[in-house]
Amino acid sequence: MTSHFLSELLSFLDGLPEPRIVMNADYRIVAANAAYLREFSGGKPIAGRMCYEVSHHFDVPCDQAGESCPLRQSMESGTPQRVLHLHHTPRGEEHVDVETTPIRDDQGQIVYFVETMRIVRQASSRPAAQGLVGRSPAFIGMLEKVLRVANSNAAVLLLGETGTGKELVAHAIHEASAREEGPFVAVDCAGMTETLFESELFGYEKGAFTGANQRKTGLVEAASGGTLFLDEIGELPITLQVKLLRLLETGTYRRVGGLDWLPADFRLICATHRDLRAMVQAETFRRDLYFRINTFPIHTPALHERAADLRELSAPIAAASIAQVHKAVLIEGGVRKDVAVKILRPGIKARFRADPDSRGKVLDSGIWAWSRHPNYFGDFLMWWGFFVLGIAAGGPWWTILGPLAMSALLIHYSGAGLMEDTIKDRRPGYADYVRRTSLFIPWPPRARAD
Repeated sequence: MTSHFLSELLSFLDGLPEPRIVMNADYRIVAANAAYLREFSGGKPIAGRMCYEVSHHFDVPCDQAGESCPLRQSMESGTPQRVLHLHHTPRGEEHVDVETTPIRDDQGQIVYFVETMRIVRQASSRPAAQGLVGRSPAFIGMLEKVLRVANSNAAVLLLGETGTGKELVAHAIHEASAREEGPFVAVDCAGMTETLFESELFGYEKGAFTGANQRKTGLVEAASGGTLFLDEIGELPITLQVKLLRLLETGTYRRVGGLDWLPADFRLICATHRDLRAMVQAETFRRDLYFRINTFPIHTPALHERAADLRELSAPIAAASIAQVHKAVLIEGGVRKDVAVKILRPGIKARFRADPDSRGKVLDSGIWAWSRHPNYFGDFLMWWGFFVLGIAAGGPWWTILGPLAMSALLIHYSGAGLMEDTIKDRRPGYADYVRRTSLFIPWPPRARAD
């Protein structure tokens, strides 16, 4: 390939809006267009450097560091390859959709590779208050499927435990699709009666039933040009499944009380925590509807499948909980993974958000929240009352030394080791007692509640 052809290729790539680089078979960057220099290198020249050094800060190629390498795959297959990577950018690590295309010379030999980078705006590898957050292999595998199916119009079925963020994934598919400018309409199928299902989904005409004083637009019509998300579709009664199946098969619907069949234009995403395949076998879910909605299934991993994401997931929740507890003490900061995993059981992010006591405990040796209760003072008086009574009555030595020994234990466990014992449940009942009682004993802790 002549230098003139290469310069023309570089000139062409420089005018494209997407970040692109040209590499040889030795992983060395030959050139980068203006969009790449702006988005990924902060304007610094990268020609002559290794691609894995720039993108991953690795010393060896990605495939030798335990990751998939699109250049190696493209070199072996001779076809374009696409993977999802975490790349270093001036803004920190970001999810990047990488597509590598081989460039051939006049003899058909591969001489260069053009790598196109697309930053994934729908997910973050850093703690964030909203949206998809993660960097674990299970999360990246799910995100790859999201990006693969987003630009098609195929029906997507999201499968996973309750609380795994299926609606967030549905939002990400919608935002990454060609329908992102259209509406995203969510429908909760749980508890839908036949009358409610038809009137909500299809709408109704004026005078269709008592109280129908004007025409109502249905959710199918509201989702026109966008995405219709049917949450908990496994809860839909089988009598209503027939009506949904007709909508999907014909692409038309009719308002309640109406005569005309209207065209439907939406992209369908469904979600459920149930095993629909088992429900089909048990004949509680229609087989034909199952195949209609299960065109592209995506498993949303639970928290126990993505332990590497606990820090990113719990950090914003922990920060938000500080304002909701009675008293909080800042000791060191940060959220420790081995503490968080005791609180975040499989698929229980919703419980973690809703339980202030668990939120307080997950705030680690970094942040610890104490909740005061009137009964705590009674526990304090009980132990010190035994001590005073023992002295007043001139009782035997164990009457006096017993409460003193217990007090010494309370003082000891109310210090640095208190939180570890409470959170890790080494002494389930006793540690909780120590936590409550230690509020009233004058000890020298690492930090004190204001």
